[in-house]
Amino acid sequence: MKNTYLIALALACSAALLSPNSYAYYVNNQAALSSCTTAIQASQMLITGWQMHNRQVAGTCAYPNVVNNLFMTQPSTNPEARWQSNGCRWTGISTAQCSYSFEGGIANLALVRLNTTLWRVTAIQFVAD
Repeated sequence: MKNTYLIALALACSAALLSPNSYAYYVNNQAALSSCTTAIQASQMLITGWQMHNRQVAGTCAYPNVVNNLFMTQPSTNPEARWQSNGCRWTGISTAQCSYSFEGGIANLALVRLNTTLWRVTAIQFVAD
């Protein structure tokens, strides 16, 4: 149910007139703000968009370079090989790291809190098993 909610919010965001990669888009779009209010929500939006093969959804809470880096890989069609969230941890006053396990390694996502209600994924790093 939670993923369905995130997907619905992401699809609502994709209809906005402003670029989905601009800060103004998020300030002016309540649906985007509500889908990026925590580090885990922001990271899940990126992964969900990637799994849907939808760059706009993936970019809802992530910078374009992160989306581009992630889309250089292909999500597995094997349901057993889906990415599993390992959760998030604070790394500073306004920064966090979320990690996901997948067959063959781990993806570490760096996030920054831009204000009290907006998180963005700023980097992704893959670590092989």
